Amino acid sequence: MTATATTRAWAACGVAAWLGVATSRAGGQSFQLVEPPAGMIQSYAYGVSYDGGSVAGRSSGSSRYGPGWYWTPQDGRVDVVGPGLPFNTGSYGISGNGNVLVGETSLGFANSPILASRYDRTTGVMTNLGALGGGLDQSRATGASYDGAVVVGFSINDFSSNVARAFRWTPAGGMQNLGVTRPGQHHHSEAAAVSADGMRVIGFSYGVPGPGDAFLWTTVGGMSILPSIPGAPSGYYFAYGMNQDASIIVGVLSPSSGIERGVMWMNGQAVDLGTGRLQGTCARAVNDDGGVIVGQVRIGNTFSAGLWRSGIGWEPLESYLLSIGMSVPAGIDLNDATGISRDGRTIVGYTSVSGLSRQSWVATIPSPATLLLCTLVPLARRRSRSAFPV
Repeated sequence: MTATATTRAWAACGVAAWLGVATSRAGGQSFQLVEPPAGMIQSYAYGVSYDGGSVAGRSSGSSRYGPGWYWTPQDGRVDVVGPGLPFNTGSYGISGNGNVLVGETSLGFANSPILASRYDRTTGVMTNLGALGGGLDQSRATGASYDGAVVVGFSINDFSSNVARAFRWTPAGGMQNLGVTRPGQHHHSEAAAVSADGMRVIGFSYGVPGPGDAFLWTTVGGMSILPSIPGAPSGYYFAYGMNQDASIIVGVLSPSSGIERGVMWMNGQAVDLGTGRLQGTCARAVNDDGGVIVGQVRIGNTFSAGLWRSGIGWEPLESYLLSIGMSVPAGIDLNDATGISRDGRTIVGYTSVSGLSRQSWVATIPSPATLLLCTLVPLARRRSRSAFPV
């Protein structure tokens, strides 16, 4: 990106908001809710560190958004607030080591731009990453490399329109426009995630009418279109998550006809993750060996956080949690699973709560090998409605 504006000396307010079983990672399993900050009514967890020990998210209220926050088992939720920090902040991703939050900031004034940001929680320094310019004057960061030095996201003309370009940012080179997969046809691209070394970027590119492409961008080869599912109808492909070296990528196909289905790209091929007995699936994140995927599934006309396991397929995540003896507090519906640790044991997402709006959650489950021993428990809980946000 472009110019950086740093601020220092932050004063953080940490609030632990845990419900359900609270055990150590070594001890097995736990389910914990993360409440919104004071004055906010919604909380969204969007990213988790490689080891599962740090979670990043954002919050919003009835009239504004922010603050962004991070969560650890030791400190609970810590809000990114304090002297010198922007009025509004939101965290949409976290570095692999858990030290850097990436997202967006705004001064909160009328017509003040929303700009991508990088926040180092070890130093308290917030860096404004700017925007691509040329009409793309706002931006959002969505992912970071292991050490947080490389940041990816998209720059957009405004958040109510649909013209955007994926970017990759480095301290030395600033913001680089990654373009689109089909110049002249596509008007919108977004980068969703970046590899641990910062050399590979995934995301999606589309125009109207389609098709839309999932892409892999590398520092050596530039932009390439990920393959389609053999025999599947045409439509829009979206790449959302990957393992640390981009050898496994996951996302969704939203077809021109039929229902949405999760996709895995591995060894140069697209693998249809199917839907099973569900009415739609969307893959958002994958563990490092590809054995466990999380995202969202559709059950009739409602949507729920979903879990996919190699050799098992999809099921609502709550069904699996119930099958291993974990209880989800009454009145809470798991709406979406947005991230997973490298070992597949820590899953994060957000939920709906009766009488409130949304809260984030962090679930620690047995090792992936143990997952295969568990049986499906029917889910008989009414869930909140939402659409696969593609």
